[in-house]
Amino acid sequence: MKRILAVIIFMLSVSLSAQEFKFGVKAGLNVSGLISSNDTSDENGRLGYAIGGLAEYRMSDLFALQTEVYYSLQGTKRNDREFILYPIDEMTIELNYLNVPLLAKFYVYEGVNIYAGPQVSFLVSSSSQAIFFSEEVEYESTDIGLALGGGYEFENGLFLDARYNLGFKEVIENSEYVNFFVQLGVGYKF
Repeated sequence: MKRILAVIIFMLSVSLSAQEFKFGVKAGLNVSGLISSNDTSDENGRLGYAIGGLAEYRMSDLFALQTEVYYSLQGTKRNDREFILYPIDEMTIELNYLNVPLLAKFYVYEGVNIYAGPQVSFLVSSSSQAIFFSEEVEYESTDIGLALGGGYEFENGLFLDARYNLGFKEVIENSEYVNFFVQLGVGYKF
């Protein structure tokens, strides 16, 4: 009985020593847009930035859970004749979100990680500018999507990050358009 208890205590101490919390800050560059299954327009995308914080719970040497809260400039610039049934020549849509992903991270090699997880986005502000179009466009207040990516973490706490995010909910009411963005980022964990 004493041996079994000693083995259990040893296993718990080893597993608990691998667990740790880290907090950090990050900033990045986004290229974003809106897509639909029947989209034939010329999309230029919107260049924006992302800035925020994160918390990582490292459960083992190979696995961690990470949540983030960051402000992200998203949207699109489009040149087409019909966008959501409205005849326009050019339209710029600016969608600014507070994004909250929950990521499952796998450390595949020293410093190298891959991750995936759901993301909930809350619309903070929006604006539309269009040539030959004056109606107000209604945007959904929340978006749900999937984040996929990877990164490299240096021993000093600095990290590089690249991700793709695809929204699942329509962004504009009564349309099939969803958000997507590619993000390149840099950050620091302390």
